[in-house]
Amino acid sequence: MEERLLDQFLLAGLGAGNTDGTLAADRAAITEFRTFTGIPLWEIRSADADRFLAHQRRDKALMPITVYGKAARIARFYDFLTTRYRTDILAVTGWSVQQPIDEFNRPHKGPDRLVRIPPSGREITDLFGAWRTRLPKARKFLPAARDYMTASLWRRGGLRINETVMLNVGDWYPHWGPHGKLHVRHGKGSAGTGPKERLVPGIDEIDALMTWWLTDVRPQWGDDLTHPGAPMFPSERPDRTGRCARVGPDAMRAGLARAVDTLLPAWSRRLTPHGLRHFCASSLYERGMGLRAIQDLLGHRWLATTSGYIHVHQDHIEQSWAGERAHRRPARLRGVTRVRWNLKECAATRGVTTCAGMRRLLAGAGRRFSTGKISALWSGTPISIRLDDLETICAVLGCEPGHLLLPDHPTPLPAPAAAPYGPQPVAAAVAAASCGRGAADEQRVAATAPYGPQPAAAVAAAAPCTPEPAAAVPREPAAATPCRPGPHTAAAAAAADANGGAGVGRVRPGAGRVFGGVTRRQPPTDRPLKDRTPAPELEPAAAAARGGPLPDTGHSPRAAASGPSAAGPGPAGAAPGPAAVGRAEKAPAGQARTGQARADEVPAGEGSGPVRGGPPARGVRRSEPPA
Repeated sequence: MEERLLDQFLLAGLGAGNTDGTLAADRAAITEFRTFTGIPLWEIRSADADRFLAHQRRDKALMPITVYGKAARIARFYDFLTTRYRTDILAVTGWSVQQPIDEFNRPHKGPDRLVRIPPSGREITDLFGAWRTRLPKARKFLPAARDYMTASLWRRGGLRINETVMLNVGDWYPHWGPHGKLHVRHGKGSAGTGPKERLVPGIDEIDALMTWWLTDVRPQWGDDLTHPGAPMFPSERPDRTGRCARVGPDAMRAGLARAVDTLLPAWSRRLTPHGLRHFCASSLYERGMGLRAIQDLLGHRWLATTSGYIHVHQDHIEQSWAGERAHRRPARLRGVTRVRWNLKECAATRGVTTCAGMRRLLAGAGRRFSTGKISALWSGTPISIRLDDLETICAVLGCEPGHLLLPDHPTPLPAPAAAPYGPQPVAAAVAAASCGRGAADEQRVAATAPYGPQPAAAVAAAAPCTPEPAAAVPREPAAATPCRPGPHTAAAAAAADANGGAGVGRVRPGAGRVFGGVTRRQPPTDRPLKDRTPAPELEPAAAAARGGPLPDTGHSPRAAASGPSAAGPGPAGAAPGPAAVGRAEKAPAGQARTGQARADEVPAGEGSGPVRGGPPARGVRRSEPPA
């Protein structure tokens, strides 16, 4: 009877759209709960659930999120029993079913998520760069290339491991969009919603990697590319029909772990497929992608979940202050016109000259504004205004919105004459400071107030100075501190000119220019922004030293020495070479054979243990993926 009740519960979950994994987890949790208590399901009470949950937390030391999940599955099962079969169970057994999980023993969910800090960009670049150059020398090239390809999808596209396992060959659409799109059919959905599909664009060189995989590597696994359900990443063992079986998630994790243990030992047993998913989100955010775009790429429902995947460096505040976001702001505001609020002028045409009068006029039209709101609209320039408020104001004033919102085109002020920097003769410095004025002119300039409204004649006189007669209108000074003639004599100035400007007026580095005892320091130069362009995975010199791809051809030296059959697809986007699936080409004498490798040349990224069927055939075409 218990088995039939459990089967009915699972059948209801299947009808609700739960996946096979969810149903299997439900069965496992309920069976474990029944085995621990040792009594029938309908006799279990809250005290039994207390002992079970304490055993899970203390004795088994499970994570809070795991205990929470088991308690939620058990509670959902007993909700099913009490709703559908309480009367029937009572009639047959004489026991009334009760919910053992209540508000007193229901465990807390714990932290929302584990903190997964990914490696730095340089570490990931070095890892994948060394991994890529070792692929042609791998003893089991096809599994090693598969592991590299799956890890690249986690790193560049942020795919989950189960989403990668369930990909088919037909899920790649190279002609959708500028980079192609990958159809993820088995995305993670909320409880009861089933798989959530999404389209992942082939950005960040995913399109080049997919071209390399589908044209140079995947055909060597078998001739099932045209089959509707052909897996994108096959296993080494065929299925019962003789076709390629789908690789499991454990094999993918093991492939990444072997590469990390060998090439990045500092992150051994720490870097996981989900850690690369976090790295993808963080690296894209650092390169300028918005949170909303990253949310769609990762397939998150809530933006708060995506923000937990962003791990920025400690200096991100300083980088933002330096102008990182200031460069993106003009792009967001391109095409936006600055406007000026013209309420007072429009109200004056109706005879309204005060804020209180404007408020009474609006109240007469049936729209009451608070004192603070009408004061802000009257005396200031609002940042935003409601459309209904704008329509009401236009209606009572008899004007159009264009009369209230006028385009603001500020007239640029004339730029002051640029003063030359660097060492200057004293005579030239004194002449530049006085601008041909006499002593009386300098006294009038010094007496002019540098702040406050100036008459129109004084504003017009602020143009670049030229020698004028003594009766000219006094002009406002170019700086807050007026330039006074120093105690230099004509003889001293001439002597300084003869010495190349040495003396009182010479400028020392960082000390500014000295005119008549007033030191004028130069402003600090703008520091160039930090180059945030991601570094290439391999420098040309390092690539040549490691035997990696040359920048011009995209082929490794070893592959180039093996003829066109082992050269690979070349640069990203180039047409692949002739297919060499299922046949071996004999290399001329004196050339290295790429079909075999010595035992000491077996790199990371290949399977451990004996190879089923011996070493790979010499016809396997070995090539490096695009960088």
